[in-house]
Amino acid sequence: MDYSFYNRSLTTRNHYYDDQLTVKAFNIELEVCDHVTVIQNMEKHIEDDKKKQRYFLQYLDSISSIERHYFKKRYVFHENVECQKRIEEALMEEISEIEEALQRMNGLTPDLRESIRDGTVLGFEDMLELLEV
Repeated sequence: MDYSFYNRSLTTRNHYYDDQLTVKAFNIELEVCDHVTVIQNMEKHIEDDKKKQRYFLQYLDSISSIERHYFKKRYVFHENVECQKRIEEALMEEISEIEEALQRMNGLTPDLRESIRDGTVLGFEDMLELLEV
């Protein structure tokens, strides 16, 4: 992000627009605020991903060594092993719980999250609640 931010002209320059010569300037307030917001969002995503990883590793520590070995063979080494439906369903349920817990930590209620996922049109009040206004 820093590379793309600093890899452009930060100076005032002449610019043709609709056959008129105009002056185009770098808007410091807007551009810096946008850049800081992007960096903060990226840091938040990284923090959330680290939490997800920590919770998932805790889950892997809680299951039996046979189940852990099955996951390693299937997903790490990509071996052709017979699908264990019960183990796979437990894994998917745990991943869903981790995702839901993280959404709740971030203040997004399950009802709004489901509306967004289903593509349902949100009302004005729901949008304000979602934006925490």
